[in-house]
Amino acid sequence: MRKTTSRNEVSLPLDRYPLARSSSVDEVRQLYSKTASPTRVEVPGRERFQCRLNCAAVGPVTISTIWSRSRVVGVAEMPVSSYFLSFARAGYSEHINGKRSTAVVANHSGTCTSPSMAPTARLQAGFQGVQVKIERTAMEAALAALLCVPSRASLLFDQSFSVTSGFGADAVRFLDFLIAELDQGSAWPRTPIVANRWLEGFLFHMLLGLPSSHSEQLHARPVSAEPRYLRQVADHLASHALEPVTLTDLSTLTGMSVRSIQAGFRRWRGCTPMEFLRARRFEEARQRLLGRAGNPASGVALVAMECGFGHLGRFSIDYRARFGESPKETRRRATGDELPTAPEPADRDRTRE
Repeated sequence: MRKTTSRNEVSLPLDRYPLARSSSVDEVRQLYSKTASPTRVEVPGRERFQCRLNCAAVGPVTISTIWSRSRVVGVAEMPVSSYFLSFARAGYSEHINGKRSTAVVANHSGTCTSPSMAPTARLQAGFQGVQVKIERTAMEAALAALLCVPSRASLLFDQSFSVTSGFGADAVRFLDFLIAELDQGSAWPRTPIVANRWLEGFLFHMLLGLPSSHSEQLHARPVSAEPRYLRQVADHLASHALEPVTLTDLSTLTGMSVRSIQAGFRRWRGCTPMEFLRARRFEEARQRLLGRAGNPASGVALVAMECGFGHLGRFSIDYRARFGESPKETRRRATGDELPTAPEPADRDRTRE
């Protein structure tokens, strides 16, 4: 970062993408809050405030560079909804999440903020830094791609990391490259088909290189993909759920033995083919009771029969266990009918009279 002819300003990377050059705390707060997260900005004592912010977005990643003449305190007014990486190019800052304090020191350390955190950042006078915002949906999609399935548990990264080795050093090199390309006006950062390949690699490297709540899963021995014949069976069962289907039919369809199909389903899907089929039929029954299958909500007995359930009582018991309400309750919600209520004792007495 080169100093300009002015004693009070510096030339920041991403100068082609200015966001703020201001001595107004309110102006900087409003602009920063729009690009990152709602933040309260404070200047300790009576120091003269002067700040520069540059900002450029590449797909799901937004890169900001900042310089502050005075000390600054930024307080997140609500938990952040994205992932943030923060590095220092000059000076020092402190990032506080709850009772945890993390130092960001030029050429030494960086910090990561995960969604649900509400950090406070204390910037030293003369601080120059880079902040990277990563959309949560993009990070979770990358995680799902590495794990093969979406994760229900929140993804939380360690808050502190070194920038002299491992992920931190690689991240700094990649961001230096990306910033240089943006400064030169290169076309590829604005070309989604090219930029997305670079950014996907960066997210994969972050997930595999920065310790997180999912590190054990991510570094577990890779599991081979589900055999194609099992996906073929599952697709067939889903599309023919309301037709009579036998294990012999599935064997003929795939050319695999019944035992292989059953063993494969237990291993890869945790159920038998017929249990899978039964689950699809329950889903179809629910859609029909709710009137979402192209027709008005049908009666419970008719729906049970159409969906292959011959015993109405067993259907009702299993339906409640699966969806937390009886088939009749589902249908009443769909039709808007009020559930019957028991008469008050006085009403019963009057009825007997």
